[in-house]
Parts: sequence; structure tokens; C-alpha cells
Amino acid sequence: MNKRIFVPALFSLVLVSLFLPFVKYEAFGFELFTRTGFQLAYELDSVIFIQVLALAALAGIILSLMGNKSTASIITFSGAVGLVSLGIYMFSIISKTPDPYIGSNIVLEYGSYLAFIAILAATLLSFINLQSPSSKGSVNPGRMVPGAGPLGRATPQGRPYGSESSNINQQVNTPYESRGYHPQTSPVHHAMPPAGYQSPTAAAQRNVPQHYQQVVTGPASGNPKLVGISGQYAGQKIDLGSGPVTIGRDPSIANLVYMQTKQEVSRKHCTISYDFNRHSFTIIDSSTNGTYLLPHQRIIQGKPVQIYSGSRFFISDPNEQFEVRFE
Repeated sequence: MNKRIFVPALFSLVLVSLFLPFVKYEAFGFELFTRTGFQLAYELDSVIFIQVLALAALAGIILSLMGNKSTASIITFSGAVGLVSLGIYMFSIISKTPDPYIGSNIVLEYGSYLAFIAILAATLLSFINLQSPSSKGSVNPGRMVPGAGPLGRATPQGRPYGSESSNINQQVNTPYESRGYHPQTSPVHHAMPPAGYQSPTAAAQRNVPQHYQQVVTGPASGNPKLVGISGQYAGQKIDLGSGPVTIGRDPSIANLVYMQTKQEVSRKHCTISYDFNRHSFTIIDSSTNGTYLLPHQRIIQGKPVQIYSGSRFFISDPNEQFEVRFE
């Protein structure tokens, strides 16, 4: 089940509950009449707390359906405002003392309790999503199949390769300099080596796999590869020897293309390359939601980061995981 629908569904449930009985008016123990949430807000009563609740729920629905990371904190704030507003109103009703002369009293009905539970759940869930690496939550992976193009270029299922105007060979073989990266002058921030990496002398003594030694001693045998470990491109192997590979949702920019529904992946998410002069891999993050080296080290956006053969990373969603290595 798509988790993205949970928050807007809960906010929608708040609006639905406003059509249900919210309070009941009694006199000497006999029911006089009931009021729904919308009657309280927009008819004779005009209760400001219920009006705020309705507006907060409506804002929560619209913003959560937009699926934009920049709105995640606003969604949480809207839910919190609606929750506090409803809480104040319910407390005022519960704490109200019945009139001893005419025996009148106001009692909360099931609609008010349903609204409170729904707005509480929506606020908590949106706050949890805000704290996660992918603030928009998980989305079902886009259905993609490998295209016929070079470098394992993938296109959406049912969409023929070549229907896009971009030239893959031109993208792949574009010099680093035209992409804003100058190998001789750009700073490279080194990531920590994979577990098991040793100095060349110690590695020789302990027979550490050769691809860990290549950082210092030179390239290992085989070609540099980008390998899909899990997610949409699991099992796919892309040659990095011909040039950098870009991952993203925009087919005019990316070599590995994700569906537009994969909103946590940016149009241009990150670029991975192999530098034959340095004998090392480099990754540059260009995304909103981040690119992470395992276990959970976020790469600074726009900064070239040198990584090692055997290093793994994921793009926003931990399920979309890749590894660089020689084969």
C-alpha cells in the first residue's frame, strides 16, 4: 500500500468527521438537538476553534498531495494548529459546568472524538515523515525496464528508447569541465574507506581484495562499474569507463531515469564518475532529498566526494541502493 496516501487520508477523515454529530445539547437529561462540526463553525454558533480545524485539515490535504519536501514542515504545523484548536474546544466543553437552574448541558459526540484522533494521527505521521531521510515518505518504485541505449540507459515500461530527443552518447562523453567539475582544481572530499580497507603493505600481507587496494596503488583489474544493489535498478551494471553517469527523473539529463512518480528522486539527483588519473570514483550530489553513503552519511550537495571500490550509497530511499566496483 502506498504510504503517501496516509497523511492526506487522515486529514480528509477530519473533514468527514465535521459532517457528523459534534456536540449534543441537553436539558434536565433530555436531548434537545445536536450540532455537526460544520454547523458549529459556519452557522449560528460560528465557533472559531472548529473553523481553524477545518482550514488546517484542508491545508493539510492540499499540501500533502503536492508531495513537495519544502511543504513537509508546513503540513506538520497545520496539523498541530488544528490539533491544538480542537483540543481547546473539547476541553472547554468537558470542563463546562451544567446550568443548575435550567439543567442545560453540552456533551461531546462521536464526531468530535473521531476528528481528534484523525488530526492527532495526521500530525504525528507528518512529523515522522519530516524526520525521515525521505521527508515525503516512500513511494512505490517506478516500473522501468532497460532500454536499448548505451550505458544501460533505462526508460519507462512501454516507452521505446529513442523517443527522447537527448543524445546519450553526447551526455555520457561530455567532458567534466563542461559539467562544472575540474579534476585538477576542484576540491575532493574523501569518504571513509569501506570496512576491511588496509594500507597497501598491510593489505598485501592479509590478502585483502584487490579493489580495496586500488585507491592507493592504482586501478584493479576489470572495468569500473556502477551496480544496482536494490530497488528499481537491482542487478543492473553500468560501465563508468565511458564517462560519468547521472541518476534522476529528467530523461533529458539523466542516464538512469526514474519515473516521475518517484518524487523523492530529483530531476538530476547525482552523478557518478571514474577518474582514470586519480584511479578513484567520484560522486556529486545535486538533489533535494540527498544522496547517502552507507550506513547513513549524507553527501554535501554540490561537493565532489571521492569514494572507493566497494562503496555503497542510496538516493533518498534506502531501498534504492548502488555500489561502485571493478568487474
